[in-house]
Amino acid sequence: MNARSGLIVFYSLFIIVTIARILLHRSPSALRSGQDVSELVRVESQISFKDTYHSFRTHIDKAEVRVVIDRYTVFEQGELLHLSGTVKNTVLDNDRTLSSIYNPIITPVKDSSFLYKTRLAIRERVRETFSVFLPPDEAHLLIGIVFGINSGFSPKLVDAFSVTGVMHVIAASGMNVTLLGGFISSFLSRFFHRRTAFIIVIIVLASYAFLAGLGASIVRATIMGSVAFGAGIYGRQNTAKLALLLTGLLMLCISPELLFDVGFQLSFAATSGIMWLKAMIPKVPGMIGEFINEDFGSTFSAQIATFPIILFYFDSVGLLSPFINVLVLWIVSPVMVIGILASLVGFLSPALGGVLCLLAWPFLSYFLAIVRQGSLLSPSIRTEFLPIVLVVTYYIFLFCIYELLRRRGGGHVRS
Repeated sequence: MNARSGLIVFYSLFIIVTIARILLHRSPSALRSGQDVSELVRVESQISFKDTYHSFRTHIDKAEVRVVIDRYTVFEQGELLHLSGTVKNTVLDNDRTLSSIYNPIITPVKDSSFLYKTRLAIRERVRETFSVFLPPDEAHLLIGIVFGINSGFSPKLVDAFSVTGVMHVIAASGMNVTLLGGFISSFLSRFFHRRTAFIIVIIVLASYAFLAGLGASIVRATIMGSVAFGAGIYGRQNTAKLALLLTGLLMLCISPELLFDVGFQLSFAATSGIMWLKAMIPKVPGMIGEFINEDFGSTFSAQIATFPIILFYFDSVGLLSPFINVLVLWIVSPVMVIGILASLVGFLSPALGGVLCLLAWPFLSYFLAIVRQGSLLSPSIRTEFLPIVLVVTYYIFLFCIYELLRRRGGGHVRS
């Protein structure tokens, strides 16, 4: 057996073991419906923004619980809370039981850990710097993109974010990590030695994860992005694709319940989109074209790959949402880079951090202008009953288009 055959056998066995692990996995028993709980919990997922409410997921007695709160109450991923409420169970289509607590009494709890105190100190100092140097809406948007803090926005602007489908941008999501990793890995690999570029990618992604609260989905997306984009820097694109698949399978093998986690689905789909679809997007020639190709290509390919997931998990979507996302998502990566640098520098020197954050002002103003105007023009449709078969059909169709373009390109796609 040669080395290639050995690898095929190894990967095949790995996939079989992972599938068996998922099928044989038993989720912890759900809480009893009607049970009153009063527990200290942590916000474990990114906030899910719905049309009339928000929700996040946590664990109580090892059982996953969805906490539903009003749409204008905002908590940060990783935040420690004391929660009191009554459990209500719902049986889903796949026979899984979902435990939910609606409108509980929630009291934020001060986290005394060193990491939390350090992160809080950085956030507060940077928040003050952003607020001094930028207009209110632009400052809140930059804080939201970098830290995942959704507070400070007017109800009208929150509605505009919801209608245009860009709420995920200010939710410190795994997709943000993917966009950031894809942008800086492609950019740095052109100017730095592979090892240097890889180290910078790790440092930037780790810095963002720390500033965003080290939530579970952020940490997973950071690991996944570091492995995939690091492999892309060190080797061929096929190496990065293989690294992504193995990382995803390993995560599912360790925690099968991730298969139903929206954060994992978004980060894996977005990274896959950049890995597979980006090379198929037509290139713009010239020096300016290089920037457009890297940033726009990453965001557009990630959106194509994640669109049905976002549509499936959110109650409503604007008819112009895909078009508006294409217009604004390209600014997320450069704004995140500027915001992270301004945050770290601003903690040491507020004046210098303020000067750096001014570089993001034109991008932020553009983002808000597009969202505000788009919310006025985009009628919304409700998608709460979107059948899963449509999501599967979308990906089958996308795969067919990919294969057709790949074969027309001579059997391979240039990365």
